[in-house]
Amino acid sequence: MIKPDNKKINIAICLSTEPRFWQTAADSISNFKNLNEQCQVDVFYHFWDDVTFKTSSLQKSSTIKGTDPATLQHHFKPTVGVCESKDTLDPHIDEAWEYIQLLKQKHNISDGNTAGILSRYTLEQLKTANMSIKEAFSASVKTTNNLPFSQIISMCKSLILMSDYAEKNNIYYDVVIRSRSDVYIKPTSYRKIQAILRRKKLSRYILFPSASLRSPYGKTPDYYTPYVLFDFFVSSSNIIKKDIFKDYTKKIIELMFLIKRSNKFLLRNPHNIVPLFLKQHRRILIGAPCNPFGYSLVSSDRKMLFGHGITRGELLTELQTNQSNIESHDWVYGRKKHQAEVPMPTLPSPGAPMLPILPTVPPATSSPTLPASGETVLPTPTLPAA
Repeated sequence: MIKPDNKKINIAICLSTEPRFWQTAADSISNFKNLNEQCQVDVFYHFWDDVTFKTSSLQKSSTIKGTDPATLQHHFKPTVGVCESKDTLDPHIDEAWEYIQLLKQKHNISDGNTAGILSRYTLEQLKTANMSIKEAFSASVKTTNNLPFSQIISMCKSLILMSDYAEKNNIYYDVVIRSRSDVYIKPTSYRKIQAILRRKKLSRYILFPSASLRSPYGKTPDYYTPYVLFDFFVSSSNIIKKDIFKDYTKKIIELMFLIKRSNKFLLRNPHNIVPLFLKQHRRILIGAPCNPFGYSLVSSDRKMLFGHGITRGELLTELQTNQSNIESHDWVYGRKKHQAEVPMPTLPSPGAPMLPILPTVPPATSSPTLPASGETVLPTPTLPAA
């Protein structure tokens, strides 16, 4: 698709995964639109219809709450929006399971290793729960990002919605922003957007907030793969288009499920999977940072939660029932260059009363203060891999 010769800037914002803290994204998109009235901003989303949390019990429901599609439609006013059941993941799960069985047979992998890697439960635990390995694998995929499979599938679905719409309506998006419901998209001025478009960087790059190189397990020291923060990234219709997503389930499965030398399963980190999946052609370049576009994660600053439609009760419920609310977030934001890391909330143990954490929650007395443009990104403490 060729960019038409006109002055109008087309921007697509593509949201995906569970609609956790969706008010944050809705408010930030509204602010973004108001600041850039000269731009045509179209919103696309693919959301799952529930919000889940990780649970150590095979019998316990992992659902925090369901989602009303009409509410999302009303607040986001999408150009195209889909909110669907995770049961629609079943064909993707079946395809993954077939590939896993081929690897299992080829490399003579034990049931114990298969169960532990795919479901994080032992065979004895599955037997007690009267659950097969495949059933446990399916339940794991459908629970938050216990396995990152559903998260990446949803990301692809949202970008496909945008690509299909652009192709059918002959629209070239100068800016394509991939984000999530729990991300606050910082306001970016029209002048700054014009400046990056003049450099034609987005027509060549997918820009991530952070990118590094990693040497994967079992590879020689001179072999590297990209590792990116993919909660948020920016590109254009010249890069993010329909042909990238041909056979996307198969490509994601083959990138995700690997074998160690010791004939055991190994799950590739999603921060590696996403750039490897997106960089399917030599013409596609991976870069960082994604200036002038910026964002903040809800979990990176508790103060952000108040003033964005999230009540104190909702926050406390989420923090207590979903202790892994920051499971996929590798970074938090500092206010100034040499400032210490923003403190994360202390989460209670399962079943503990909420009252002890009430004093640590800041009162909702003022609008949130967004990080300054010159902020420093700091790493969070190491968390268990999703």
